[in-house]
Amino acid sequence: MKRFQYTLNNLISRGPRVLMGILLGLTLVVVLLLGTAAFFMRNDGVSYGVTLWYTFNHIVDPGYLFGNGDEEIGFLVMMTIATFWGILVYSLVISFVSTALLKKLEDLRLGRNHVVESGHTLILDYQRAVMTMIEELLEARQDKKKMVIVILSMQDPADIYHTLDPLTKHHRHVKVIVRKGDPTVARDLAMVSIDTCSSVLIASQSDMMTIKILLAVKQTTFMDVQSNFGVCMIEEEKNLAIANDLAGDQFYILFLKELKTKIMARTCLHPGLSAIYKNIFSFVGEEVYFLKDTSYVGLTFDTLLHRLQGGYALGIRHQQQAMLNPPLKTMFNEHDELIVLATNPRDLQLQDKEVSRPSIKANLQPYQHSSRHVLLIGFNLDVIPTLFEMEKYVSSSSTLTMLVQSEEDKATLLAAYPSSQFSSFTIHVGDTYSRHVLDQLPIASMDTIGLFANAKPSQGDADAETLLTLLHLHQLMMPLTNKPSLVVEIQDASHVDTLSQIGLDDFLVSDVLFSKMMTQISENPEIFPVLQELVSETGQEFYLRRAHAYLEGEPPRLFSDFIEAGLQKQQLVVGYKKAGEEVVLNPKKDQLVSFNAKDRLIILAEF
Repeated sequence: MKRFQYTLNNLISRGPRVLMGILLGLTLVVVLLLGTAAFFMRNDGVSYGVTLWYTFNHIVDPGYLFGNGDEEIGFLVMMTIATFWGILVYSLVISFVSTALLKKLEDLRLGRNHVVESGHTLILDYQRAVMTMIEELLEARQDKKKMVIVILSMQDPADIYHTLDPLTKHHRHVKVIVRKGDPTVARDLAMVSIDTCSSVLIASQSDMMTIKILLAVKQTTFMDVQSNFGVCMIEEEKNLAIANDLAGDQFYILFLKELKTKIMARTCLHPGLSAIYKNIFSFVGEEVYFLKDTSYVGLTFDTLLHRLQGGYALGIRHQQQAMLNPPLKTMFNEHDELIVLATNPRDLQLQDKEVSRPSIKANLQPYQHSSRHVLLIGFNLDVIPTLFEMEKYVSSSSTLTMLVQSEEDKATLLAAYPSSQFSSFTIHVGDTYSRHVLDQLPIASMDTIGLFANAKPSQGDADAETLLTLLHLHQLMMPLTNKPSLVVEIQDASHVDTLSQIGLDDFLVSDVLFSKMMTQISENPEIFPVLQELVSETGQEFYLRRAHAYLEGEPPRLFSDFIEAGLQKQQLVVGYKKAGEEVVLNPKKDQLVSFNAKDRLIILAEF
């Protein structure tokens, strides 16, 4: 009996198809048994085959119970049994069909059916930064007739669809497909047609998960096609070598910790800098374009700089190598591309006639790192490399004051940062969002305040603590004549609107910034070396420098005068930031501008 029950359970567990087969087999057996019994119970000379047909009809049509009214009672009993069997069969068939339909609907809801698409953008894994990626993709392809984005994640597709609906519902040319599966399994990658996609974005922020996904991708034929490429992020330097080995030449890897450290350090010392990065990394506003035009051939870089209208030349791409801010007499050759910062490439025009260069004399004194008084509030593991990075941009007479949440944070900080290049280094311990603790800090003597998200927030929400700290700082800074610049790191992009009401000089959302960067590369892989140089230690970088350090004299002046002053110092001037105002990139070269002592020029240079 146990063996029979075990076998029956195994058959039932195999699903509706097997059950339908069993039911059909049992029905044929019942027809045969009841038909045979009914044949021997009637004496009207009806053949055996016709009796079996009658029996089958009673099962198929349970409403047909009686014949002509002169059948034998035994025959009627058999037909009644057949009728009840038919009712049972119909009930079971409806049940099986309903179960199969519900299972199919559940599979569709869970996103387990195969994706039959080509040329789609494939996002592997899902976290909150994917929202930014999709926003950027929508902006990048708004002129295209069709766009398909496929997401493979272990999360419930219904939840992801609900989250993305506000973004995509007004974009009819966009199809977002979500499938539930494991991005580290090659079979699930095949389900989302990885072999026919245009690009892959690995959205995982866990190095181990990213490496496992790269291993799974190598098991598919994606890597066999030379034109296929993808983008991913690696957090820890110790995992970078193996990730590069797995990725080969087809995946562009962003070293997240290095990028975050450099951008945060520079932003703390030069408020407004992250806004420049956000603008350039995004498809909204000014972007980096590569232009190939026969009319440029034979012209020098400085000629292109002055004759180009509607944008700013940043460099030349020669033999697949990007040269930012090259020597001014660099010749543009036939197969070169001009690297341009512009809002829209259709607005770019090259003036036919030679443009006369402004006759000005720039202040050519070399730049000296200034003495800064920096206050950093909050602590996480990114703070330590940020401190080392900040040392490169300040003079030795600068001071550093820090407020950390606990003695444990202080001990960790001192162990990793035992000797400081700052002339004074002071650490305070206390609640970073406490007004009593903040009152004890020398805020009035600071020129820069950087606020980091706590790694172990006592209130459970780092951004909530950040908001409370900002409100206190805002009140403390109100009576000050010379207010320090205030730069904030926040974790969740949804809090940007709330925090921006407080009057920040700059804020950094790491997930958003690097998601924009990944999306830029996925749409235009040629931009990778340019973006990489802009945030690297060597090569050309963006800086904010005092406008008065370039030109002195009575304002207003043409902005082209400052461009020429920058060229005399081997620097490219591409915009400006006035104190308390937004960053302005790609201004008209012939506009009149006036700058005070606190206003800054945005330059591309190597220091």
